[in-house]
Amino acid sequence: MRLLVVFFLTLVACVAFALNDAPQPQRVKRIYDSYCYVCHGTGWQGAPMSGNPSDWQPRVEKGWDVVLKNTQAGINGMPAKGTCEECSDADFRAVIEMMMSEQ
Repeated sequence: MRLLVVFFLTLVACVAFALNDAPQPQRVKRIYDSYCYVCHGTGWQGAPMSGNPSDWQPRVEKGWDVVLKNTQAGINGMPAKGTCEECSDADFRAVIEMMMSEQ
């Protein structure tokens, strides 16, 4: 029984940690509006479009490590970090997940 309680508390702590690490929706929207919209909202220079999952699918199929590495370093016409120096990998992933959803 004690082992079950320890397991449950560990699980709760992991979930709480994961939730605290995820950026708040207002932050995700602010980052998108400030740094991402100009290209991903318009498709400028071939950027994958927000709200068009098929634009994102080939990128995500390569794995999130590759997507985040490309975001950090920049790719094609996209500057490193999309110029968002304050953004974390968790921020980038949340914004990309938002852009991948049909809006």
